[in-house]
Amino acid sequence: MRLQGVWRYGLVGLLLLLTGCHSLINQHYAYTLPQHSGQVNLSGLNQPVSVGYNEFGVPLIKGQNLDDVYLIWGYLHASERINHMVLMRLTAEGRLAEYMGESALSIDSFMRKMRFRQAAEKLYQQTSEENRRYLQAYARGVNLWLNSHQDKLPMDLAAADYQVPPWLPTDAILILSLANFGLAGNLHEEIDSLIIAQQLGAERLPWLFPVYPDEPLPHDEARKLQGLNLAPLQQEAEQLKLVSQSLNNIHLHDVMASNNWAVTPDLTENGGTLLANDTHLPIGLPSLWSMVQIETPEWQVAGASIPGIPAIVLGATPHLGWGYTMVIADNQDLFLEQLRSSDRGPEYLYKGQWLPVKQTKEIFHVKGAADVSENLYETRHGILLNESLKNRSYLLQPLTVESRYGIALSTLSPLANDNSINALMAIPHQRRVPQAMALARQINVISVNMLLADKQQIGWQLTGSYPQRKKGVGLFPSPGWNGEYDWLGSVSEKQYPSALKTEQGWLASANNRVVEKGFPINFSQTWAHPERFERIATLLGETNRHNFSTTKRMQYDRLDPMVAKLQTYLADPALRQAMANLPQPEQQRATLAHARLMEFDGVLKADSAAAALYNLFLTQFNHQLFADAFAEHPQAWNAFVESAKSYSAMADHLLQDDSQISASPFWNKADPVRSGKANIIAYSLAAAQKEGEKLLGVDYSGWQWGKLHTYKWNSLSSQVAAYLPEEQQKMIARLDSYLNRGPYPAGGNINTINIASYSMGKNFDTLLIPSMRLIVDFSQKDPVWVMNNAGQSANPASPHYADNINGWLEGEYQNLPFSQSGQQREYGDNRLCFLPESAAGVSCP
Repeated sequence: MRLQGVWRYGLVGLLLLLTGCHSLINQHYAYTLPQHSGQVNLSGLNQPVSVGYNEFGVPLIKGQNLDDVYLIWGYLHASERINHMVLMRLTAEGRLAEYMGESALSIDSFMRKMRFRQAAEKLYQQTSEENRRYLQAYARGVNLWLNSHQDKLPMDLAAADYQVPPWLPTDAILILSLANFGLAGNLHEEIDSLIIAQQLGAERLPWLFPVYPDEPLPHDEARKLQGLNLAPLQQEAEQLKLVSQSLNNIHLHDVMASNNWAVTPDLTENGGTLLANDTHLPIGLPSLWSMVQIETPEWQVAGASIPGIPAIVLGATPHLGWGYTMVIADNQDLFLEQLRSSDRGPEYLYKGQWLPVKQTKEIFHVKGAADVSENLYETRHGILLNESLKNRSYLLQPLTVESRYGIALSTLSPLANDNSINALMAIPHQRRVPQAMALARQINVISVNMLLADKQQIGWQLTGSYPQRKKGVGLFPSPGWNGEYDWLGSVSEKQYPSALKTEQGWLASANNRVVEKGFPINFSQTWAHPERFERIATLLGETNRHNFSTTKRMQYDRLDPMVAKLQTYLADPALRQAMANLPQPEQQRATLAHARLMEFDGVLKADSAAAALYNLFLTQFNHQLFADAFAEHPQAWNAFVESAKSYSAMADHLLQDDSQISASPFWNKADPVRSGKANIIAYSLAAAQKEGEKLLGVDYSGWQWGKLHTYKWNSLSSQVAAYLPEEQQKMIARLDSYLNRGPYPAGGNINTINIASYSMGKNFDTLLIPSMRLIVDFSQKDPVWVMNNAGQSANPASPHYADNINGWLEGEYQNLPFSQSGQQREYGDNRLCFLPESAAGVSCP
């Protein structure tokens, strides 16, 4: 970092230390904020465009044509989120080292192998001329803002002293590719499973990676790794895990989730379809979402967009609403390759022949240092992930094959006739669900459960790309040298499931298995826990008088259905006997915990003592059951904890009866007194009570789940601080109270509709939250209601940086109205007017 950047952060840090006043810092950086009124003349604008703002800074863009609207959209996104957009673009391209320096090279190397830029260029070429024109207009708007604001950048960009390159029309597709990367978690679970197989043996994997409650354990899938000497891969797999975790740490990749549901008019109180959606993303500042409303003479639309992407990802028009949840698609596979060195270069074994490894060179520009080059290596199964991740010197050296295996990543590239971008951009212009569903089937670039509603009917369509495999399901890494696990192409969208309902029905998804058991197409083997979907189904079935208020209550529901399932087992006489056999004082503690959990109503409120005890029990059970097997393998334990975001081994062991899981090796301990389900749960109850007394005190009436489990919004600067120079890290630490928000008491967990997941076995820090909520109620004149979890801006000096947090905590939604009276109410008369550069005597619409 140059002295100028350090000085800027140092000045602000000193100002805070001397005064403790955030308002003075805001005043210092007021020049970086966008204007919300007055007039701006822009080149390239054809006709005037007006922008009104509601009290939370959400813009209403009114223009006479879409070319102008997209240009202004880009300008506004840049004015509020340029630092966010830049970081997402750098991550997707594998160019973070240009911003952060050498510490980001391992992330860049990993991301460069994802080839998102190449995919974006290919998809752009397959986009219609009209849509390319809109993407160009959006990019032009971003660049118009950049050209006039390079000396008015937000604090973090200014401190980094980073010259932002021009925005490209393909960058929107690039960021979409990054978002899609976060929707599939199997790549990371395959890395986790490889680490565990190395250290505990492949025969343990089926018990540690169950598929779904009613499905058999994946013993057949694990057998492909048995007998292989995986020890030489330990260093590479662990390095891959570190890189993967680094992406999680900066909240630029994590396993995401979501809920959505829709109800037909005859099941609603006011006779209009209802659609609800809440997307689950890592907690942090800024929110991924930027709310926006657009109006032209022919079109109105409102909802949530992602900065850098000119699209309403979730939202509605006066005629159609849409949202999505993640399929948790398994469309990435790791293949193990047998490698050797030869005079011709590195080779890999395939069907009895040694084939040359394809080599390409990548150049990395490093902030404050010389450029670095790296060779990328590729087999027929994909890029080798491990060979360039051995040590820091790899970047300067040619490939040296030190291990027996390489780790190749297989992904599906865009097809020559891919219509995904055109379909995505066309859906908001449809008026009826069947037409929108037909377009959704053409979306290959993102794997989601798309839910749709018009005024009469609701529909669900699965989207994305999924491989056809010769053998296996791709849950664990596959040997690549004999070809038996190769991909045969992709599944035809004609085989994708869908549903359309016009009466007496509802549709919903919550990352659960969305197809029946035994469905012939493998869309995923890493579905989420089913409890969220079970709770949604229960609430949807309780009444035929659904309305806006009941939908809000559903989105804030914190009942965990697993509590009732646990209570069924807690009544088992075998457990009571095991508790009676415990030594004192464990017996007393277990008895107390047992009685309290049996009385628990299952609602995980932040002020609930029983909710604290219940989650302490789940954590202790996880440790009592599994931790001893991992005692000498901390890397494998970390991998196991990370992998528990889908349906987990802990839940599978806890909820299944002894006859179904008696073969699990994890029930058997060195101490017979601690072996078996009843004994392990008895000790877990005692340990949970003891841990609660340690953390929350001996007075149970003072226990609160929210004292252990909190919301903390950390800023982009705080998230990336570990990868920045030391002096900048110190400055960011001094600005903690200015940049970050919280902690606030949190309720819920991974199983509640109002999700607040944490890392089971690690700590109770909240990971995923409902990052935005959408309700579309077509019985209302203005049907669109939204809620962001943070604010519109990524600039800490902005009043809209974190002004949604209190409303998000309290359940206050914002209306984005289509009617003129509603717009007057929400946006008032004040307008920011954009005019063509040479306009004279022209007024705003």
